[in-house]
Amino acid sequence: MDFSAEGANVKKRKKSNFMDHSHRISLVISTVTILAVQFLSILVITLLMISGSGRESDRIADEIANILIEPLYNVDDGQAARIGEVLVSSGRITGIRIVSSATGVVLDIKPKDPSTFIAPRTRNILYKLIALGSVRLTFGEAYLFAMVRSIVLSAILVVLAVMGASFLANHYLVQRRVNDLFASLAYGISGIAGGRYDREIPETGYLDIDAIIKMMNDMAANIHVKNEQLLGMNKLLERRVGERTGELEAALAEQRLLQDRLIESGKLSALGQLAAGIAHELNTPLGAINSSGRILLDFLDSKIAGQLAFVRTLDAREAGLFDAIVSLGIKGNGTLNLPLPSRAKTREIAGILEREGVSDSEPIASVLCDIGIADSIDGLIPFFGTGRDLEIVTIAAEPIIARRMAQIVSESADKAAGVVGALRSYLVPEVNKDNQIVDVDADITKVLTLMHNMLKHGIAVRTDFSSVRVIGSSDKLSQVWMNLIRNAAQAMDFRGELVIRTAIRDGNAVVTVEDSGSGIPEAIRDRVFEPFFTTKRHGDGMGLGLDICKKIVEAHQGRIAFESRPGRTVFTITIPAAHEEAMASIGQRADVNHA
Repeated sequence: MDFSAEGANVKKRKKSNFMDHSHRISLVISTVTILAVQFLSILVITLLMISGSGRESDRIADEIANILIEPLYNVDDGQAARIGEVLVSSGRITGIRIVSSATGVVLDIKPKDPSTFIAPRTRNILYKLIALGSVRLTFGEAYLFAMVRSIVLSAILVVLAVMGASFLANHYLVQRRVNDLFASLAYGISGIAGGRYDREIPETGYLDIDAIIKMMNDMAANIHVKNEQLLGMNKLLERRVGERTGELEAALAEQRLLQDRLIESGKLSALGQLAAGIAHELNTPLGAINSSGRILLDFLDSKIAGQLAFVRTLDAREAGLFDAIVSLGIKGNGTLNLPLPSRAKTREIAGILEREGVSDSEPIASVLCDIGIADSIDGLIPFFGTGRDLEIVTIAAEPIIARRMAQIVSESADKAAGVVGALRSYLVPEVNKDNQIVDVDADITKVLTLMHNMLKHGIAVRTDFSSVRVIGSSDKLSQVWMNLIRNAAQAMDFRGELVIRTAIRDGNAVVTVEDSGSGIPEAIRDRVFEPFFTTKRHGDGMGLGLDICKKIVEAHQGRIAFESRPGRTVFTITIPAAHEEAMASIGQRADVNHA
């Protein structure tokens, strides 16, 4: 292949394309410039003509007013009308109205084509301060447009002549000169484009173009040097790649040995985390069983005998009060789904007792609310007035409290069994039993009852429930409520207000747990859901509670979030709510399994 011939062809093509493009640009610029100058010239001339026509119209109006003095002074309306008709027939004036002070309207010719640019002129005709009448002239603009057309035609001819001359000058003079100027430049550029970085472009003698040529020559020289350096670096790189390949092969062999150890280590780590989580979840129900068991043992060991002796001392009316309280209490405490006693409810019951004349109304009301039979006060009123009301109520509450403690032991044992069952299901997967209808309000109430001893001394608990149900696992979600409530109580140092709300929003069940504690510091908010991260004292927690909560909520296709500031921290759990169709389907499956 002849490189020099190919380069010459490339040079010729590039030169031709560039020249044609330059020629077109030059021609367009020249044409646009000439058109702009001509347009401005015509516009200025037209404005000057309009201004001159206005002055000429004033002069004509003054002359006509002087001409009409004589016929109007002599009251020769015919002569005045003839003068007006002659003026209109001349063409420049298209409308005239002559009014005589003596005879009225002498002539009124309406304008056919009034001028847009020249306003009508009105002149009063006076002779030695005598008002003879007036004349109103309307001018046409045909003569003005005729002059403008002639000017435009002349301008078009000038533009065409200039464009022709410009085209010839560009084509035969400028283009030929530029072709010669850029010939060597195009040839040098084509060589660089073909990889001939050692080829220099000769200078042209023009400073601006030579500056560009110098930069291109320097660029080509730099590229040439860099290419040589790259070739040396490539050889060095190939040698080092060979060395590193041998090192990597040795590292891979060692990695295979470490991989087996990591697998074993991962299994042990997972087992450790699982054991820590199970211990954390069993802590609360076992604590409830422990505390409730002590109360039951105390009742059985030291109070049951006193109960029997006390009952034998009661007369018929006193025994009636005792039996009524025990009967209602045992019946009412058959479940832990009881609302927590509030101060307002206690004051309300105390007021009812006081109005009925019952002494010790406040302590009696407190005991009745605590054992959950305050709503049955109307049925108890007839039994009061024994003289030993407070003593009977207090002692009658003891077996009821023992019954409640037994229920707590049962519920807590079921909770612990559920945790163990979950561990067993994790280690040995069974048929999924998590897709059940969960009454969130009832589960939270049950958790509050289990944790009543922890909350009752310094925490005011408020609930706002909205009959929320979801599809999932009641046991697992109860772990979430228990962890969040325990964390809130510890954050308030067991002194403050705990508010729990449930609601349905946009098809989702929303549960919020709000406490009045000191808040979560800004510096650690991004870490609260990390496993084993905790700010509690040593022994109070292992940093797994919120991590477990997050995993359970996400397993229910939900999300958990929080917002916190000093005096107010709110954790929000959002889970898809149970729809009627889903609950009906689950109910049908449950009936089939039961059958």
